Amino acid sequence: FPSVKAEDVMVVNILDPLLDSQVTVGRNENDTWQVLSEDDRATNQEYANSLAITLERIPYTTRIGVADNTSYANYGLNERDALIVVSAVMKDESLHTFLVGNPVSTDGTNRGFYTIVDDKREVYIVPPEPILYLVQYLEAFENTQKLDN
Repeated sequence: FPSVKAEDVMVVNILDPLLDSQVTVGRNENDTWQVLSEDDRATNQEYANSLAITLERIPYTTRIGVADNTSYANYGLNERDALIVVSAVMKDESLHTFLVGNPVSTDGTNRGFYTIVDDKREVYIVPPEPILYLVQYLEAFENTQKLDN
């Protein structure tokens, strides 16, 4: 997210709407990350910190003009078709959300993913590495139901 600082991220939620899977991690009053669920439990601090750092460092450098909201579906950018939906609650209680849509491929190589940030009209192309990291984080959580090792 533009202007997000990792140390200000308090909660991160990653949702895969197609598989209906999600993970939510948040910082407690001791600045320790935990999985937020019915039975809040500690999680791997390094992995959770890397989530916040990933959100800070995603580059939104390539922007595409979109005529109207109906065009978002062409990029896989609606809540039911998105690859993932990532939300972050900040220390000041502001909420940032971004949707990750279809991959941008040339010559069979993934060059990035279409994204929209918050409620902005612009569509961005972001590199694949941070998006794939977020997807892998969610998959690892789903596979183990915890990231504590």
